[in-house]
Amino acid sequence: MIKFFRHIRQRLVAESKFSKYLLYAIGEIILVVIGILIALQINNWNEEKALSETELNILNVMLKNLQSDLDDMAFNIAFYNIRLNANRTVLEALKNPDKVPDTLAYTYANLGSNPYFIESTSAYDNLKSIGFEMIQNDTLREEIMQLYGIKYQWMGELEDDHARFYSNKLEPLLMANFKTAVPFESASPVVEIQELAENHAFKEALRYNSGWTFFILGRYSEAVEAAKSLQDNIRIEIDKRN
Repeated sequence: MIKFFRHIRQRLVAESKFSKYLLYAIGEIILVVIGILIALQINNWNEEKALSETELNILNVMLKNLQSDLDDMAFNIAFYNIRLNANRTVLEALKNPDKVPDTLAYTYANLGSNPYFIESTSAYDNLKSIGFEMIQNDTLREEIMQLYGIKYQWMGELEDDHARFYSNKLEPLLMANFKTAVPFESASPVVEIQELAENHAFKEALRYNSGWTFFILGRYSEAVEAAKSLQDNIRIEIDKRN
């Protein structure tokens, strides 16, 4: 094709048909420009298609990550509720130390440490490294950043603070006043119930632990709601794009 156009150009020059040659040259330039524009458009289309496929892949992985998060949070919420009920039950029982039942072995064994939320962040980490602008839907992008960058992070910080409180305050009191037969299943006091009832530091630690556990449960509920909402919106976005 190039040889063909070159041959025409050479013939027009040889015949001294300058005006026709000028028109031809302009036409040739226009054809070249059009060819370049078409090539660029095809290249841009291919790049956009590749980016769109990458985005959908990330969103599909994020769906799996979110389900893993919801499963982990469901387990932790159940665990936190056991801890909360145990703390409240013992505090209530110690109000009447003479009437504390002998059936609190399970309750005593569950006054202690709380679980940790371990989120699945492979899709989010990938997105963070590529750039959040990869997500075309502005509302969806903001929802992702809110859940992973704010709610999950805050939950982690709360649990870190609570773990420090447990290690420094509650655990030493539990170790000093109880013996464990089976972890999380059976424990019993090594001091008289009356002594526990008069132990201000012990009761204050249980009250503080109870309040903190209740607060963390509230944050878990918010995170579960946000994760489910994000799941639904990701599914809508994927369905819309397929």
